Amino acid sequence: DLHLVARLTNGREIVGQHLLTGKEAPALESPIEDLYLSRSRRTATPVEPEIPELVDRLIRSAELICFPVGSFYTSLIATLLPKGVSDAIRATDVPKVYVPNPGHDPEEIGLDLSGKIERLVYYLKRGATKRTPTDRLLQFVLVDSGSAGMKRSMRKSIERLGVEVIDTPLTTAASAPYYDDQLLAEALLSLV
Repeated sequence: DLHLVARLTNGREIVGQHLLTGKEAPALESPIEDLYLSRSRRTATPVEPEIPELVDRLIRSAELICFPVGSFYTSLIATLLPKGVSDAIRATDVPKVYVPNPGHDPEEIGLDLSGKIERLVYYLKRGATKRTPTDRLLQFVLVDSGSAGMKRSMRKSIERLGVEVIDTPLTTAASAPYYDDQLLAEALLSLV
């Protein structure tokens, strides 16, 4: 019953997930500066709904928290916007890992891997009710530098954010440029 609103760096506001993905509407012309929820499509006024108790319990009972592949803002960041998500993640003492998109995502204008992690951590911390160290919200990022060509400077930039880089094979000749399901599952399960 809510609408996703993006404020772009050029000042434009866009209301509606379908207008942000670059699939049903032209791709964004400017990076996303902020993302929030609104009750109305006509007047974009931020609201912070609380997650239901069941969702809170499910997050807190997880054995692994994975921030998965998908549209960066409309599939991943949008799930962090309701009140209570970040607190439940913080309270859950399990590995927390980000699996970035292996290909192009039209929502990620101007973001390299380090920038995506920085934005992810920003939204996780913004949703927390008390000051929270990064490692309580995100600990790892899975990368396959063999296929992604990650440079040493990028790795250092990510580690400065307080996130450990796990460089492991995630693609095969048959799956490239996408992740191999088996390799990805094994990498994630190795953290549990």
